[in-house]
Amino acid sequence: MTYIISNEREATSQSFTNKRAAYKAMTKLKRLGVHFTARVHDEHGCRFTGVDAIRYIKA
Repeated sequence: MTYIISNEREATSQSFTNKRAAYKAMTKLKRLGVHFTARVHDEHGCRFTGVDAIRYIKA
């Protein structure tokens, strides 16, 4: 699985293979008040986007 967190303010994104690292990046952006989006990819392509991806990473 690949977890992609996109920073809307700076128009950058980070890719993680570790779910915990993705969660930490997501909470850091949330704490800073930065708008972000999330996507979850597996070997077949995009699996979750938006709120569903955030819920999947938090679980």
